[in-house]
Amino acid sequence: MQHPISYYWPELLTVCIYNTYALFFKLDDAGKGRAVELLRAGLKRTLSQARHYCSAIKKDPGGGHSFAKKRDSTVRSFVSGWMLLRMKPNISSFEDLEKTHFSAVTLSDLETWSVPPMTYGEKTEGNPDNSPGVSAFKANFIRGGLLESFESRRLAPYQKEPPEDKKVDVPGPPRRHPAHRVGVSLLFHLPKSKAAELKAKAMPTDGTWISTYDAFSTFIWRNLTRIRAPVFSPEPTSALFWYEAIDMRRHMHSSRVPPRMQRNVVFAATPPTAPVTQPT
Repeated sequence: MQHPISYYWPELLTVCIYNTYALFFKLDDAGKGRAVELLRAGLKRTLSQARHYCSAIKKDPGGGHSFAKKRDSTVRSFVSGWMLLRMKPNISSFEDLEKTHFSAVTLSDLETWSVPPMTYGEKTEGNPDNSPGVSAFKANFIRGGLLESFESRRLAPYQKEPPEDKKVDVPGPPRRHPAHRVGVSLLFHLPKSKAAELKAKAMPTDGTWISTYDAFSTFIWRNLTRIRAPVFSPEPTSALFWYEAIDMRRHMHSSRVPPRMQRNVVFAATPPTAPVTQPT
């Protein structure tokens, strides 16, 4: 028997992607067996509470989509250990990853750690019309530790909000580790005079036209790179990668976005240096 669980589209132009998340644990060999037991038990409890993660997205007969869960539905879960080290003896150790602040550059090929084809990125397998699976899990044992990978469909967090009388009170979030680095959100205001000055300095010498938006994005990109480079120590010859969300409301003219539309209307923009296939 199939149990459909409704969800809503959080974005009108949402991309067909899987998201990849990773948790890193420092472990000695003696604790690895116990770690598998705890991960398995924790996953079982999680799926019993967030049931739609153990399902696939299906088209509804009347239009739209739902999370379709059956009594015998399962998730893909793997444990990779000594075989991984034999196949790739030069794979990074926990110490290597820790030294580079767990950089994706050090991790290299994400398919080593993830569950294909549910690796991060926009792909046909993630299209809701193709009945994609919602989640997958993989525990990767490396020298000195464990990397737990979790893949989920972009729409997975957007289950329909339950009624208030069905909600329960839970304990608040745990206190942050004292060594946790504080993050901040910044809102920039660029006066017209300063914008013109910035654009003049960023103007290419070959006469190529650029917008004020181009100049300001380059300014932010350059400064973020300058600040982050000493922390992550990227390869100097590597291509820089800029990725941002674009508000599409003002760009849609036929037809225009309804004024009372409350959901996101966004799309992603990437430069030619991004490690993805460019549109043609």
